[in-house]
Amino acid sequence: MAPTPPPATSAVPAEDPRGVAERLHDRPFPELPLSPFSRPLAAQLCLGGHIIYTYHGLPRCLDSDSATIDAAQHLAFRDLSHEWEEREIAVIGVSSGSESDRTKSILVNQLEHELVSDSSMLLADALALPTFTCEGQRCYERLVLLATPVGRIAHVFYPLAIPGRAAIQALTWMRLYGSPSPPTPEQRA
Repeated sequence: MAPTPPPATSAVPAEDPRGVAERLHDRPFPELPLSPFSRPLAAQLCLGGHIIYTYHGLPRCLDSDSATIDAAQHLAFRDLSHEWEEREIAVIGVSSGSESDRTKSILVNQLEHELVSDSSMLLADALALPTFTCEGQRCYERLVLLATPVGRIAHVFYPLAIPGRAAIQALTWMRLYGSPSPPTPEQRA
């Protein structure tokens, strides 16, 4: 019998949220070849500030609620595209879903930002991001990383109690502290 994944709407993380944020803060993004980018992820991120969010990506073992929550997360970032453009922030969604799932999500949700299919979990392994396994398929837990223009992690939102509100959380953080740049220890608390 396969391990049961955490409920898609669970606010209880598998890993201590404070530990995740502290471990990831100010870490550089690794040089990873991720489709659809022609350059490694770290080089791509050095082109400006970024928001990277992870989502489940339609694993077959999860119910339709997971796909609905993924869509809400995508749409929330899409609907704030003018805010990201104004701040010169690029948005990237990452999942372990297939390339065809990635393409379908972009088309169905009419996304202007990139989605990355990381079926080999390269980013998860390089940064030790929280994941879960569902019927033998390893999937990302939902989180949001704010990346500085030099490709370092400025802030982490984890867990996402309401993934459809993650975009507004990121925007609120930027309005309070400015576009992604490493925050002071007081800001991280």
